[in-house]
Parts: sequence; structure tokens; C-alpha cells
Amino acid sequence: MNAWNITYQVALADFLERTRRFSFLVTLGLTILAAYLFVPPSDAGYVTLYFEEFRGIYNSAWVGGTTAVSTSLFLSFFGFFLVRNGIERDKRTRVGQIIEGSSLKKSHYLLGKALSNFLVLAVIAAVVIPVAICMQWVRGEDYTLHLGAYLAPYLFVVIPALAVVSAMAVLFETRPVLRSPFGIVLYLLLFTGVTMSTLYSGMGNDVITKAMREKLLLTHADYEGTYGQGILFLESPLKLFVWDGISWTWDVVIKQAALLLVAVLICLLASRLFRGFKESPVVVQGPNAGTAAGQTVPARSRGGRAPAPEQAKKTPAEPAAAKSPALASAAGLTPVRVNNRFLPLVGAEFRLQFAAFPPGWYVVAVILGLLCLFLPFTTALRWIWPLAWIWPISLWSSMGNREYQYGTLSVLASSPGYVRRQIPAVWLSGFLAVLLTGSGMLIRFIVTGDVVHLIYAVAAAFFVPSFALALGIWTESKRPFELIYMLLWFLGPFNQLYYADFMGTAVPAGSANHLTSASLLIIGVLLAASVLLVLATYSKRKLKVK
Repeated sequence: MNAWNITYQVALADFLERTRRFSFLVTLGLTILAAYLFVPPSDAGYVTLYFEEFRGIYNSAWVGGTTAVSTSLFLSFFGFFLVRNGIERDKRTRVGQIIEGSSLKKSHYLLGKALSNFLVLAVIAAVVIPVAICMQWVRGEDYTLHLGAYLAPYLFVVIPALAVVSAMAVLFETRPVLRSPFGIVLYLLLFTGVTMSTLYSGMGNDVITKAMREKLLLTHADYEGTYGQGILFLESPLKLFVWDGISWTWDVVIKQAALLLVAVLICLLASRLFRGFKESPVVVQGPNAGTAAGQTVPARSRGGRAPAPEQAKKTPAEPAAAKSPALASAAGLTPVRVNNRFLPLVGAEFRLQFAAFPPGWYVVAVILGLLCLFLPFTTALRWIWPLAWIWPISLWSSMGNREYQYGTLSVLASSPGYVRRQIPAVWLSGFLAVLLTGSGMLIRFIVTGDVVHLIYAVAAAFFVPSFALALGIWTESKRPFELIYMLLWFLGPFNQLYYADFMGTAVPAGSANHLTSASLLIIGVLLAASVLLVLATYSKRKLKVK
């Protein structure tokens, strides 16, 4: 079997495994919703591509171009977190040990994983095209359909961007430091830096937006040449103009195709960093060391030597009750004392959720807390506090599903009062972690008398662990929480989309009298959602342990 066929088989198997999941259907549903938002109605009050006070008429060229830009931006951010789990899944399911014992090369394996990531993201992007066509007809500003105006932007802009993101997702799984929360923050910084640096570079999304700006500059003298990407809110109605599309010259196509080479180079770098699935032997101390490794330990004789195999075979098995009469009757067993103390359980859960993080994680968390205390209030509220509450995302994403990851649910479920004691303990430990990581801003709110943001912080502190615990138990995975929380965080605290801003970063500081009806609604929704989510975890966990 040649190298290309091996890479293809790895990619195909991984792609089929991912797309057969229910979560993939949920992702497609969210993509359809996002595609609907990419083409807002004329009175929506927001745009996804901002050209000051101008917007193109909804023809095929404009809808195809703007949805391609939004899809590229959307999947470059959220697509990375969606597919960044292929190698981790092989390691968790022990498939990696089979791969390690085979003749499969690391470069072929990682290239196959990158190709699988690309196929998953490409399918998601392909769903946007028919939705965008439908939205052109729904908006009703131009019913003429030009299919090439839809396909060309996706082929020459979206596809190369997805190739780079797919390769980056593989690269960030090759080393523990890149799989840690540090890797998440590093990718956020890379994403922000690349997005900002390519705004006027003529590469990536700017291939499309540059053609739009050039048309505006020729037809409207009052346009100053600025533009923005993302969800942007308007203060006045937009003026319309006609944009007929972009001329795809060979220079543009070759420049975009160079991103495919960049993706290949990233995969080669990942193959150099990846150390495979080799594991050091597990050393288990104690009298049951052999049984902990799945092996039977022969009984020792009085001389300290194990009996010979022949002797062990000849020794007839005797019933346990015959050797120990005390085991023959349940009445002879020592009474079990149940420890119902709750606070030690909370402490154990609190320590357990921090156990997997290296020392560097704590250093960054402390630095963020100190920056929240000492930087100017506006800067700390707008930038540092959101970073302080995205840094522990891996901590919260393990809530409720840690038992499934390590196969300990049956052990925990056998303990007395598991559901009524374990769920509150896990939730309270997550709540304390939220307060701890945001303690810098909480102290500042109390000292400055900023009751508005203090109430927002408390409501968010109730919501985050409730949301994480519910998704962890219902999905038995940490990936859904990471994706949805990242989406809420990006739209709300980071981009200050008002009704998604669960931290209140866009709300002015003040006393309780400064709380508006909209703020009270958001806080009420957060608290009510927290209660409903916790109740949902109880019902699901009770079904699981029966």
C-alpha cells in the first residue's frame, strides 16, 4: 500500500467516525443558523461585514462574497476547537497503541488527521452555500442566481483557510503544552494577530473585501476606505450599492493556493514534534501491583517464593467460604461506616479539577488576577477579565464527564448517596474555581463599589459551572462545552454583543440603581438557566446510575 493510499485510509476512517456522531448533526444545525445570520435583513441593526454606511445589494456576488468571508472567519476560529481532538481521541480509546505497533509513519498519520479535519470543515462550509442561495431569494433584492459567484469565493478563499486551520489543529495536539489552556490562548492570539494583519494585505478574506472597497471608492466619494469583520451594530440605516463580484486572475489564485503549501509545511512540522503514542510502563506499588496491571499474582509460600507453575496447576481451587468461615455469613462481616461529610468531598473535587495542570498554568492565572487588580479599570474590565475567564476553560469542561473519560462512573455510582452528594460537590468546586480565577476583578468591584458588575460576576459564576456540569453529564464529553462556551465568550465578553455578554463587559459601572431592564433580564436569565441546568443534571445522572 503506497503512502497516499495509507493517508487516504486514515483520513477516511477518521472522517466517517466523526460524521456518524449526533454532535456532528448538531454542528450542522448551528452552521445553518450561522448562515442565516450571515445575511441579515435590512432592518436587523447589525452587519457581518462593515463598510461604514454602505452595503451591497443582496445579489449572488455580494451574498456569495460576504458569506464566504464570514464562513472563513467563523470556521478559522470555532473550527479549530471543533476538530482539535483527533489524536486525543485515539489516545483515549487506546487506538494509538495499535497505531504505535504498526508500520504507519507519523507523517502519514498526521497528514491523514489533517485531511480528516479538512473534510469535516469543508462539509460544514458546503452547507452554507445552499442556505446562502435561499437567503438571497428570501431577502428578495435580486433574484438572479449566478452559481459561480458562490462557488469561486469558497473555492479560492474558504478552502485554503480551512486547510491551514486543519493543519494547525493537528500541530496543537502534538505536545502537552499546546494541548493545555496555554495552547488555547496561543491560538486566540495567533487568530487575532493574523486576522488584524491581513485586513489590508490582499490575502485571505481581503481578496474579496479589497474588490468591494475598490468599487465603493470609485462610486462613492464619501467612503473613506475602512471596513470591519464580525458582528457589528449600526447606528443608522445603510446605503446600498451594486457589487458585481471579483475578477479571479491567476495572480490571485496562485497567492491563495500558496496557503495549501503552508498547510503541508505545518503538517511536516507537526510530524517532527509528535512523539507518537509511546507510554512509560505503569508502576503500581503495594501488594496488589500485579492485579492493578491486569495480571494475576501467584500466592507466595512461607519462604517468600512463588509456587512453581506446575504446583499452582495441581492445587485444587477451594471455595472461599471453606477457607474462611467468617465469609460464609454476612453477619460476620464488619459493619460499614458511611462518611457523609460534604466539605471533604468538595475539597477533594476542588483539588482533583486542578490536578492536571502544570505549574505554568498557575503562573498565568496569578498574572491575570494581578493585572485585573492593578491595570486601569477600563482595560482590566474590557480585556483582562475575559481572558481570566477563558483561561480555565479546560478545568470547567471536565466537569460531569471526568467519570466517563477515566471509566470510574461505576465505581463512584456504588458509593452511598452518589447523586445527591457528588453533583453538588462537583458544582460547588467549579463555582469556587470561577470565583478564584476572577478574584482580581471581584475584589476591585467590591472596593470601588461597582455593584452592577459585581452582580453580573456572581450571576456568571453561577451560570458557568452549571452549564459545564450539565453539558458534561448529558454529552459525556468536554468538547460541546468548550465549543459553546467559546462561542458565547467570543460574541459576548470579547465582542461585546449585548445579549450574549454574560460578564457585562459592555455595561457601564455603577451602583444597583444603574441596572437597566435589559441588564436585569440578562442576569435573571443567567440565574434561571443555572437552576434549570442543575436540575437537568440530576435527572440525567439518576438515569445513568440506575
